[in-house]
Amino acid sequence: MYISNEAKEVLLNNAYNCILGKINNIEVSLEQIDDEFVKEIHGVFIQLIVDGVSKGIMGEYEPNTNLIDTINKLASNLIDTSNNEIKLEKHELSYMEIKISILSKLTRIYKEEDIIIGKHGIIIKHLEGNGIMLPIDAQENCCEGRTIFLNEACHNAGLPSYQWQEDDCEVYRFETEVFKKDYSKI
Repeated sequence: MYISNEAKEVLLNNAYNCILGKINNIEVSLEQIDDEFVKEIHGVFIQLIVDGVSKGIMGEYEPNTNLIDTINKLASNLIDTSNNEIKLEKHELSYMEIKISILSKLTRIYKEEDIIIGKHGIIIKHLEGNGIMLPIDAQENCCEGRTIFLNEACHNAGLPSYQWQEDDCEVYRFETEVFKKDYSKI
């Protein structure tokens, strides 16, 4: 998976401008870029960090729109005042950092040994719920082993922690390309 620095900059700036427009209740113009990668469909997560503290994260691991449109939609929805996902005040814009994690294609796995902690994220799919753990989640939550990582993904899905071992559950792994921009330094 390769994304150019120019594409990263456009995606980050568009996310920032979507957030800015939502907070100020104004229409904003978004950049377009002639880059094949951003025209592809990829799972993606956006995290807002204000003054070093995470305000929240939102994403889609199986979107139905291209990367640039998915990021624009997620950034707008991230602080949607009607659902109160994330409370962000205007003054916090000057302390904001945006982190984007783009997911590689999903690969179904059948044994926990196919996961490398810190490299792979996982998705648990089950009729009663789906759960995801990004690669960084293992490090931030001190998941010392694959079993704990898989158990946590089941917990995120609202499933019993052992559910990933059952035949009615599918486990997928992926890698992420992570990039960020600190808007407090602008």
